[in-house]
Amino acid sequence: MDAGHAAHAVESIVEELHVAYSVLPPLVVAVPLIGALLVLATGKRWPRLRNALVVGVTGLTLLLVVVMIGPVVAEHRIGAQLPALLGQITFTVDAFGLLFALFTTFVWFASTLYSLDYLKHEHAHDRYHATSLIVLAANLGVVLAGDLVTLYLFFEALGLVAFLLVIHTETDEAKRASMKYWWMTIVGGFALLAGIMLTFALGGTGALRPLPASEGAEALRWAASALLILGFGVKAGMLPVHVWLPDAHPVAPSPASALLSGVMIKAGAYGIFRTLFVLMRPEISASLEESAWHFSSQLGLVVLWTGMATMLIGVLLALGQSNAKRMLAYHSVSQMGFILAGLGAAAYLGTHGAMGIGGALYHVVNHAIFKGALFLGVGAVFYRTAELDMYKLGGLWKRMPLTFLFTLIAAFGITGVPLFNGFVSKCMIHHAIVEAGELHELASLGVAEWIFIITCGGTACSFIKLIGFVFLGKAKQEYGPEVREVPLRMLLGMGMLSGAIVVLGVAPQLLLRGLFVPGLESWGLHATLLEKYLETMFLSAADLQSLIIPFVLGALIFIVGKRFGLFHLHAPAWFGVDYWYCRAAHGLISACAFIDEWYEHGRSSLSRWLSRTGVAYAAAWVRLDRQRHRFVTTLLTGAPGPRNQRFVQHAYVELERERQATVRQAIDALTRDLDAGDRPTGEREALIDAGRHVALYMSGRVFTERMGVVSDIVRFGLAEEIREGFDSVVEGLVSSREEVAETVLHVAPKRVAGQDVNREISAGVNRLIGQERFDRRLATLVPPRGGHLPGADPRTAASTGALAHLYRSEGLSRLERFARWLSEITRLAVESVTQERASWAFENRFDEASVVSTRVAIQRYARDMSFNVAVIFVVLLAFLGALAVRA
Repeated sequence: MDAGHAAHAVESIVEELHVAYSVLPPLVVAVPLIGALLVLATGKRWPRLRNALVVGVTGLTLLLVVVMIGPVVAEHRIGAQLPALLGQITFTVDAFGLLFALFTTFVWFASTLYSLDYLKHEHAHDRYHATSLIVLAANLGVVLAGDLVTLYLFFEALGLVAFLLVIHTETDEAKRASMKYWWMTIVGGFALLAGIMLTFALGGTGALRPLPASEGAEALRWAASALLILGFGVKAGMLPVHVWLPDAHPVAPSPASALLSGVMIKAGAYGIFRTLFVLMRPEISASLEESAWHFSSQLGLVVLWTGMATMLIGVLLALGQSNAKRMLAYHSVSQMGFILAGLGAAAYLGTHGAMGIGGALYHVVNHAIFKGALFLGVGAVFYRTAELDMYKLGGLWKRMPLTFLFTLIAAFGITGVPLFNGFVSKCMIHHAIVEAGELHELASLGVAEWIFIITCGGTACSFIKLIGFVFLGKAKQEYGPEVREVPLRMLLGMGMLSGAIVVLGVAPQLLLRGLFVPGLESWGLHATLLEKYLETMFLSAADLQSLIIPFVLGALIFIVGKRFGLFHLHAPAWFGVDYWYCRAAHGLISACAFIDEWYEHGRSSLSRWLSRTGVAYAAAWVRLDRQRHRFVTTLLTGAPGPRNQRFVQHAYVELERERQATVRQAIDALTRDLDAGDRPTGEREALIDAGRHVALYMSGRVFTERMGVVSDIVRFGLAEEIREGFDSVVEGLVSSREEVAETVLHVAPKRVAGQDVNREISAGVNRLIGQERFDRRLATLVPPRGGHLPGADPRTAASTGALAHLYRSEGLSRLERFARWLSEITRLAVESVTQERASWAFENRFDEASVVSTRVAIQRYARDMSFNVAVIFVVLLAFLGALAVRA
């Protein structure tokens, strides 16, 4: 990093931390919510007032977002906080959040204006408009959120309330599509919640800032990243969780389809963008090395290839559709692939990824606008003809010339014709993919470039097909006088979006220089790459020539497909993701049925055997079933019985008291040592502060080890044996305090002098743990269990620390031994993934010992709860698969 860029990075740190207070963000979210209440209050009695109200509310919201441009440009970040229950709702707006809010409100205003006439022949107008305004507020809440909790709340509200838009027509097809959408939203919500909780386990505070770097936590970072991207990817329509989108968009009213496909799925893209470039990127610093981007780079490569698969499969599925809205829905999947590819390439490039970020986010804006215009154009055709089958239309350009013009402009935008908006973003994404391959000399990205070109060709073919079959050529049916141009308000909605397509295609600097460059510079990235694109690459001969192959390829695919009837071919069932979901669910049900059959067989066999041996069947089986239930509950939730839970709480309190006493004794010893000498006040305070942090760290490590032993004891069902003598064992730990005090006296002066004392402290902790052997002390409390290993007394085994011998005692049944073995293996597997501890908890950022211990406890709780949520998520997936097969 050069000196100028390093200096700018330091300034960026200050800018990123600074948030200027503004009432605008919460007001922008509140206005649509208030409007929704007014719609419900006035709609039935005064429908004209309701129509004016919804247009006015969406227009006012758009105006307020435009007003935010000035404060964001001046202050870089504005925000506000609102109290909510036990916490607060936090809003923070930077350049990128403002960008999403701008196109969201713009498309919403155009769609709302269009819907006034389109919905005349629909029912439940009040419900539609109220739902639309609530979804608008939730969408804005997502992109203006200042922390992960706020983002999650609005994201879930967005997904759940939008269900009413999908089911609005209330047809059987709409009901089926809405249920698939509902369950996919629930699945995505669980994945997102698990991912957010893992960020807390990684040391995050919930703020939208880079997570603290910590060695050995890469596995946990991958888990958090995968869950976050999956949770956001469900809403974004990312492969392979896109299955709801092709069913939901066609059944919704066309203005709702424009919102669902053009805007709402961008909330998912926004979440993936924040995951890659906020949470998982390295912290800005003046000495940031390229190696710091290693994790982000590898994650970006995964996202890039996910995007390539999404774009290619989406366009292949779109080519075989006859329903125009269903074809557009599959193109939403494909275009989301472009966005993911750009974001992935940018993350892979690290500090040189400005071109990828710029291209991906510009394509987010472009797709919202041209896909909104396309859905409104197809909706206008359906409004007049009541037909969506492209093969049954044709010749409409004469009867609906303005609709044809606006749809043609939108088709030019999505295919990337020069001077239209899609050309700019697709060229930038293409440059990012090429740069990623050249910078890292990765040959596979050459294949990615060809996938990009083939997908562009397939997109061109699809819209040659749409325009040719619907508007051009010979009409396939006789049109009556009712087939004419749509009402003025519908034309205004389409015209606004079409005008934006042209403006953004001719003058991309409006966004690139106005929002993108300042936003990227605040992150310490090389935003000069965007200036280079505008000055030397935009509309260059090379970019224009790069379009020749995709358009020629698209024309050839159209000619061949039409000539040989390839567009009427249907892919085999196994080509769809739904097929494999159903197969997996069927396999799961078969496995469960097999297990249940053998379980019942074993139960009946045991019943007969017990009857023959004269043992009371009922009591034996109840006891065995209770043990099984306890094992399953402990395995899934980690929750022991109530009495065991009280013992764990008691042990926690006693060991916490011992930890605090250890810290006090160490500080007292250091203070007495300092009193014996003559040191300046400043040096004395520094030594005491350093000693306190060393004592806190050592006692915290020992406390964790001791509680781990307690947890093992409880898990193996030995709490009753050690309950009575536990306090006496804790009293015997007093001798361990001296080891901590001696280490503090030895390393505190070195730490103040700036020496690296981490190894000495760790050695002291390890020596202390090895000397006191807390597990041995507790093992002496365990009485014999009747059976023992040949040649070994259980007490002897316990005294050597081999508690596992007790758990394999012949006095336990085979089921008990297997259950405990499986529980222990599961525990070890979980701990191997979640054993990382965020190092910030013991750094000198806090002075109060209670603050440190509280933060550590919260961190540990978040880690454990995240695993439980992940388990629930897996179980829910299996449940949904079973429902799909049953349906």
